[in-house]
Amino acid sequence: MKPITKGRKKVPLLRRDPEHWKFARDQIKLATTEYADGGLRVDAGRLEENELTDLVILTGKASEGGGFSMSKLAAKEVAIWEGLVEKAAGRRPGAVFEERRKFDRSNAELRAIARDALRERRPLYEQEGAVVLPRGIWQLLESQVLWIDDVAVLALLLAVEARGGPIGHRSGISIEPDGTLVVEGKRGFAGDVDPDGILIGWKRCLDNMSRPDVGLLDVTWTGWTARIRRGPALIAMFDERTRESKLR
Repeated sequence: MKPITKGRKKVPLLRRDPEHWKFARDQIKLATTEYADGGLRVDAGRLEENELTDLVILTGKASEGGGFSMSKLAAKEVAIWEGLVEKAAGRRPGAVFEERRKFDRSNAELRAIARDALRERRPLYEQEGAVVLPRGIWQLLESQVLWIDDVAVLALLLAVEARGGPIGHRSGISIEPDGTLVVEGKRGFAGDVDPDGILIGWKRCLDNMSRPDVGLLDVTWTGWTARIRRGPALIAMFDERTRESKLR
C-alpha cells in the first residue's frame, strides 16, 4: 500500500484509495479492545477530510515496524489521535481514554491500600507478592479431595490477593480494598496467562473448594460474577503456618 501524502492538496487521496482508511480502521479496532468489547468501531463519516487524513497518518505512524504502539507517537500526537478516534466512534471528548486513565489511577490507589493491608498479615519470611501454599493443601491433594486444577486456581487467586491486582492482561479477576476477590465470569478467568485454556473448568474448581466439607473458599455468585473470600479451612491453615513461623 502506498504511503498516505501529508500535503493538504493531496487530501482527496483518502477518498480515491480507501485501503488507507480500511487499514487504519482495522488497526484502531485491534488497539482499543480493552476499551470496548471487540474494539472501538470508527466511522469515517463522522470526520472532516483533514481529520480523516490526520487519523490515518497517525495510525500508520503508530503501526510502523509491525505492531501498534502509542509509544511511537509524541505526546501531542497521542492527544490528537485519541480525540479523533473518540469523535469517529461517536463518543464525547475524553469519554474513552481519559475516563480509562482515571479508572486505572483509582484502581492503582485501591490496590496499594489492599497491598498495605495484606503486607501486615504476611509472615516475615515470605517475599512480598510470594504465594506459599500451606501443607494442608497438599494433604488435600494427596487424599484426592482436591485435584491439580483446583490447586492451580487457588494459587492464582492467592497470587492476585498477594499482589493486590490481576496477573497478566485481560484477566477476569480483580480485588477490592477489603481483600475480596471478584471474578467477572463473562470476561473469563486467567486471561492471557492461560492461552491454552487449561483452567477452563475454574467454575467447577470454585464449587469444589467452597463445599462445606472442604471450606477453602467462601464464594457468592451474583449472575456471572463471583465474590470470593478465604473460607474457614484456608484461614485456619494460614493461621497455623503463621504461628509456626513465629516459633522459628
